[in-house]
Amino acid sequence: MGRDPKSFITFRRKGDATSPTNSTGLQVPIEPTAIAPVGETEHPYRPTPQARTEAYQLALELAALLYKVVELAEAERYFLRDQLDKTSTVIPVMIAQGLATAEMHERRKLYRRARKAAVDCVAILDVLGERNTVEPQAIEAARVVAVMLAENLETLTIAPPKVR
Repeated sequence: MGRDPKSFITFRRKGDATSPTNSTGLQVPIEPTAIAPVGETEHPYRPTPQARTEAYQLALELAALLYKVVELAEAERYFLRDQLDKTSTVIPVMIAQGLATAEMHERRKLYRRARKAAVDCVAILDVLGERNTVEPQAIEAARVVAVMLAENLETLTIAPPKVR
């Protein structure tokens, strides 16, 4: 059964009576009710699912672009290439973990860590650009996506105002 690409799987807390869960507490996506249309939110300060999945797609695109940069940086020292490769890989992982986390505080924490990693990637790209060890076009393409991702993640980390 194909899923509508404009939908996402909702995650609920373990033991939620309305949702069958597996041992990890994630909703088992076997029922059509596991899919909620994009744009529906339960709270006005929660980002739309579309914004969250956009961040994930940007993170995957960034990882692919940075992989090309790492491959082009043969003359560069190993530790810098390795750091860029590891950092670019951890960003989509943290975003995916955030998408699978039910608690908003923990989700924002994961998004903040992913944003910091994206900023680290921008800084490493700037170092590579100053050293002229990689083609400027490859660096600029990756840098643009990294900045877009960092801005996107910034909106996902904003906590709702406290009600007194």
